[in-house]
Amino acid sequence: DLLNSLLFVNTGESLSTTTPDDDGNGFPNDINGWDFMDSDNAPADTLVDIKAPYHGTRISGIIAAAWGNSTGIAGIGMDSLHVLPLRGDSVADYIDAIGYAAALADTGENVDILNASWAVVPQGVDSQALRDAVQNAGTLGLILVAAAGNGNADLPDLNNDRLPVYPAPYSTPPTNVLSVAATDTPGSLAAFSHFLPAPVPIPAPATFIFAPS
Repeated sequence: DLLNSLLFVNTGESLSTTTPDDDGNGFPNDINGWDFMDSDNAPADTLVDIKAPYHGTRISGIIAAAWGNSTGIAGIGMDSLHVLPLRGDSVADYIDAIGYAAALADTGENVDILNASWAVVPQGVDSQALRDAVQNAGTLGLILVAAAGNGNADLPDLNNDRLPVYPAPYSTPPTNVLSVAATDTPGSLAAFSHFLPAPVPIPAPATFIFAPS
């Protein structure tokens, strides 16, 4: 359903043992992205959190699952979007991944939108380095779509004004960040969704969503 043909391809790189880093960016053979947890070119999704199994695969499928193949779901990208897998599990990983994507865009690669369906833990802790990475990506034309947050043990306070969930609060204009809250089936703010004093710029359906896993 989420086909290899729908993965981003780094045109400056080739799978070569003699020249493993053709584009000289310090990431050998990064044809289809990078794993910042394991420092390799195989950013395969894993069961990181039993409450959100294979989260990266599910989000990627909602975005880019193939159309017309009678399998699974059809992604919102209608076969016109490609996914650049970047795997990480810490603020340092996220900073490096944003910088990596920005550097690709700076070389002319077609990298436009960063999905940040993750949050800085513990809640309320900001990172100037993360803020700088996001802003730098913005100067290169990249948009960061950030989750407003889902209430759980790590993110207990749903009011992002009282206790922010970063990087969503970076969405205060002017900015390259879009903050997205969750809605339920009737279209109301989902009970588990974080919110801001003013409406989060974009609410999106978040319950009963079919996705690859």
